[in-house]
Amino acid sequence: MTTREEIVQQADLLGYIYRGEKREEYLKQEFKVLAERAAKKEELEVEHAAIAKKEEAERAAKLELEKMRLETEMKMLQTKIQAGILEEIASSYSSIFSDRPGTVLIEEHRIELTSSTPVRQRPYPVPYAMRQTLRDELRKMEYLKIIRKSSSPYSSPVVVVKKKYGSNCVCIDYRRLNKITTFDPQPMTPPADVFQGMERTSTSRN
Repeated sequence: MTTREEIVQQADLLGYIYRGEKREEYLKQEFKVLAERAAKKEELEVEHAAIAKKEEAERAAKLELEKMRLETEMKMLQTKIQAGILEEIASSYSSIFSDRPGTVLIEEHRIELTSSTPVRQRPYPVPYAMRQTLRDELRKMEYLKIIRKSSSPYSSPVVVVKKKYGSNCVCIDYRRLNKITTFDPQPMTPPADVFQGMERTSTSRN
């Protein structure tokens, strides 16, 4: 690109030796052209830089979208794999995931009492409107093998409790029996230890 010094030299070679109007006019015009070219060049450089920056931003955005897509696919695949593993586990241990309560035959638990005198209590009165409900619940629990008929000398009364959503819950009042029962301590794991053990788990079941 032509510089100011080269313009002055060119003006001198053309015969504008003396400092007059013609030489100054020539230099003024040439300097103007030089300034316009410089401004145009700077404008083009700024424009090219803006285009390059825009293209770079577009490429970065495309790469980010591709990265997000791959991460989503990996998470979906991981979820499918985990779902398959959970389904396999649930199928292998279907008995413990049943809605019907079962029994454990691993070991028999013996309750120690502080007195050999049996605790016997009279049944609590049950409202007439709830008697059929109580009969149905007892038959259902007997069918599911939750309870069984017994001729034990110990007897505790039944209490029917209304649940929050309207259904009934059959309970036994064991308070008098508990008073003569030897406490059998079984320390439970503190919740903090349980949660700490779940720190690195990716799947858990409430």
